[in-house]
Amino acid sequence: MTKRESPKNQFYSYWHSYQLKDRHAPWKVFLPISKKKPILVLGLFGSDLASLGRSWELVHVYKSEESDIKWANKQADSLGHLYCFKRIHDLRASKVLYSSIVINADVTNLSDVRVALELLDPGGCIIWIGYRRSIPSSSFLHNNGCDDIKKYIFLPPNADKILLPISDYRSTREGLILHTPGKFVNRIAARIAYFTPFLSWQNILNTKFVVVAKKPGKLNNDKYLLRFLGKHVGCPIADATVYCGWRNLTLQLLNNDKSVIAIAKVSDTYLGDMVVNNETETLNQLENESVKNQIPKILYTGIWHGHYIQVQQAFKKKQYKYVNKLTSSHMKFLTSLSYINRCEMRLVDWPQWTEIINWANNINFFSSSKEYETIHSAVDYCSQKFQGKKLIFHRIHGDFVPWHFIYSNNGLKVIDWQDSEPNGLPLYDLVHFLLRGNPNGNHKLIEKFLNNPISLLKFVPGVNSIVENIYPIEDLTRLALIAFAEYKIKISGGIEENL
Repeated sequence: MTKRESPKNQFYSYWHSYQLKDRHAPWKVFLPISKKKPILVLGLFGSDLASLGRSWELVHVYKSEESDIKWANKQADSLGHLYCFKRIHDLRASKVLYSSIVINADVTNLSDVRVALELLDPGGCIIWIGYRRSIPSSSFLHNNGCDDIKKYIFLPPNADKILLPISDYRSTREGLILHTPGKFVNRIAARIAYFTPFLSWQNILNTKFVVVAKKPGKLNNDKYLLRFLGKHVGCPIADATVYCGWRNLTLQLLNNDKSVIAIAKVSDTYLGDMVVNNETETLNQLENESVKNQIPKILYTGIWHGHYIQVQQAFKKKQYKYVNKLTSSHMKFLTSLSYINRCEMRLVDWPQWTEIINWANNINFFSSSKEYETIHSAVDYCSQKFQGKKLIFHRIHGDFVPWHFIYSNNGLKVIDWQDSEPNGLPLYDLVHFLLRGNPNGNHKLIEKFLNNPISLLKFVPGVNSIVENIYPIEDLTRLALIAFAEYKIKISGGIEENL
């Protein structure tokens, strides 16, 4: 089991994880993990090694560059992980059998592959990553004693956000619905891609492949994550689409009929544990509130070989329904949310206020002098105007954007509550939606917002139901700018633009 960072390293871990934007080695969720048993890797790069090191205590490395091993060790040390990379100089001399093996097909030869297959434990799993021309064929794998062969590709080609199953067209189709791009051009590309499985063309979506194969034999079911999850959801998991977030992995779990039965969140870092646990606590609380029918239910939480696991209900999506304008349905939901955890507190007692003041006093955090002057002035105004006064705060979603909405036959559903706060600023979700929900024209929108925040907000249907006319227009303008400041801090801290 890996060691988590201590709370004293939490701040550094946050920024370090942001800089890494760790989408590396998402395929590791298909590998079995055995306590005290090493994993063998051939020709992997440092980023993948670092990710594997958070899941295995011992990583045997063959044909990787020394610089990659040093880099992975450096990342491990900075995050407080206890694991060891051991270089293997002669693979043929190895006397160890492995239940998990990973091969970079682009830098290994056929003789290495044959030796690695001989070192695979019965019931174990071997993964190849690389371009189509380097990946072994299914017939080669069958001839060398492998079965249960599954193929995956990365999408989009330049970002590796999704690990998409392509062995069955039904799995591919469901996987393409999992992620809703924010940019218009990428939504068009995703829509075109959705029809390729019907023509058996899913292989053309990308040339970067992942092949997963198993060796016949018995291995404890709890060693494999999908088998472990199947036991807890009461249904065998046949496959999964993996969405690679920078803080945790999200798995779309598929049954034998290739239907989506649940969504799983998997974390292997302190920061990931923190945000997934925050979502779990939020959804459990909201289960007793007026919005309970619009949020997913938590089905299971637990630990699997040092990984924090959360499983939640999956909603059936209406294909490609995307709305980047606030409607009465959105406002009705936000109005209900505004009555949850409602409290009064002084601005100086609000947990985010100190961070906003520090941020507003540093011109280096701003993209323009106008942005700095506007926010700095708003912070000064609120510090003086609301000194000693109590303001209303309430539960907010924290990342209220179009790709976190599902439009089902039963109305609007809202997912991904990892950034939710119980004492959020009333206008925050509105500001976040307006500025981040339109990535195609974000810079112009920010400029317009800074000039006159209320000019944008006043056209939102039902906005008065959120603030209930309790603030004069001048105060409301400044509070909207404070919400913008909090938004900018979150964006600079790692909430990335949705591709």
